[in-house]
Amino acid sequence: GKAQLLSPYLGHHCGTAAARTDGKRRVHHNRAPDCFRDARDGEEASEERPGYVFRRHRITNENSQANCMIKVCKFGGSSLASGEQFKKVKDIVKGDETRCVVVVSAPGRRFEGDSKITDLLYLCHAHLKYGVSYESIFELIEQRYCEIRSYCGLSCDLDSEFELIRSKMCKRMNVDYLASRGEYLNAKLMAEYLGAEFADAKDWLFFGYDGKVDFHKTNDALRKIISETPKVVIPGFYGAMPDGSIRTFSRGG
Repeated sequence: GKAQLLSPYLGHHCGTAAARTDGKRRVHHNRAPDCFRDARDGEEASEERPGYVFRRHRITNENSQANCMIKVCKFGGSSLASGEQFKKVKDIVKGDETRCVVVVSAPGRRFEGDSKITDLLYLCHAHLKYGVSYESIFELIEQRYCEIRSYCGLSCDLDSEFELIRSKMCKRMNVDYLASRGEYLNAKLMAEYLGAEFADAKDWLFFGYDGKVDFHKTNDALRKIISETPKVVIPGFYGAMPDGSIRTFSRGG
C-alpha cells in the first residue's frame, strides 16, 4: 500500500523509518526525529556526515498508475552556514538522484562566537519592540546572505527581498514572519544553486486556527508539488495560518 507522505519539517506523528545516510544507525519515531530539530548544531555537512534523509516515502501521481519512491533531505543551520557549506550540501544532494526534496534551515554558526541568523532576526524584533535601531543587526543578516550568494555565483535578487522585509518592519510586525525569513531566504538561494524549484512553506504547510498542523490539507498540497516537480527546495520552520499570516513552529521542534 501507499506510505503516507508527511510534510518534511515535518515529521510530527511519523511512523516511517528514518535512517542516517552514513548507515550507522536506524531510528523509528512516532514524532519528528532529531534531524528535524537541528540536533546536530555545530557539525559540518560532509560526504561522511550529510544531512539526515527520510526514506521510503511513496507517492502516487493521480494522472498515472506509477508510484515512485523519494528521499527527503533535511539540512540544519550549521550545514548551511556559509557558501562552503552550501557546496558540500550540493555535492550530497547531487550524489543521489532520488534525493528530490531538500528542506533547509536558516544559516547557523560558522565558528565559535558566531551568531545564528534566526537569533539575529529575533533580536531585530526585540529592538523594534523597544524602539531601538535594528539597522546594524539587519546589515549583518544581509551580509551573510550576500556572502553565500557571491561564493556560489548566484543571481538571486536579494536586494528586493531585503527591501520587502524592511517595508514590514515596525513595532507591531508579525514576529513569526520576521523569524521565518531566515529559512525563506536560504531556501531561495539553495533552490537556485541546485537548479531546483522553490516551494514556499506558506503555500503548502497549513495550520488550523487552533495552531495545529492541518495534515490532510498540508499533505494534499505537498503531494501535488512533488508530483509536478522533479526536485524541490523547501524552507523549514514555518507555514501559514488560515488567514494567510505566517506561523512558525517552536524552535528545537
